[in-house]
Amino acid sequence: NMDGTEVTTKQQQQIVREIFTNYPDFLGRSSLTLGLCRAVRSYDDGNDDVRKQKQQQQQYKLQTSLLPLNLLTFGMPRVVSSKKSSSRFENNVHQSTSGGTTIGKVICCIEIPIVGGLLARLSEEDSSTSSSSSSSSSSTVKNRNIDHGCLRFTWLQTTENQNNTILITEIAGKYRPTLAGCKTPIPTWRNAMYCSTQRMVHAHVMWRFHGFAVREYQHKIL
Repeated sequence: NMDGTEVTTKQQQQIVREIFTNYPDFLGRSSLTLGLCRAVRSYDDGNDDVRKQKQQQQQYKLQTSLLPLNLLTFGMPRVVSSKKSSSRFENNVHQSTSGGTTIGKVICCIEIPIVGGLLARLSEEDSSTSSSSSSSSSSTVKNRNIDHGCLRFTWLQTTENQNNTILITEIAGKYRPTLAGCKTPIPTWRNAMYCSTQRMVHAHVMWRFHGFAVREYQHKIL
């Protein structure tokens, strides 16, 4: 509870939204990357100085500490409506050690678009579209129209117990890791290299973030 009162759904949404939107900052934690990476907030090349529009253009870059190499660049987090996100989990069952737990209400769903970086490769479709674009178009406009996919975080509440929640992380859209290359199907050696490197790092980072999110949530509602 918060201040001795029952936590409302709106309060839960505010807490979870804050946790999810801070994911790019979480990536820059020295305890996570051993000081090898940092999270930098910046703006794209938009020319409009209006504060509101600049905030919409804000980006989060995961860079190496020694050299300013952008590993991943994230756009502004966006909220997915509960109705839209709930439809994806209808009749879904989460298997746990205690048996099947029916997924119930979606508390909050946030998508963080991936807009570039060395670890994100253009799909063949986007590559052809980009190369055929008019030379007079700015690179900024092109990048805004390219779909690198997104990270989707969903916080659900089970039907059996309202205090039992489930955190689901997905990579949605057209994200394609650079290590996978551009060929389809992915060559065996590239798939093996990706699974033994970037995929393992991603799994570890998400495991750490899930633990961080749960601890932060529990701390804020007490």
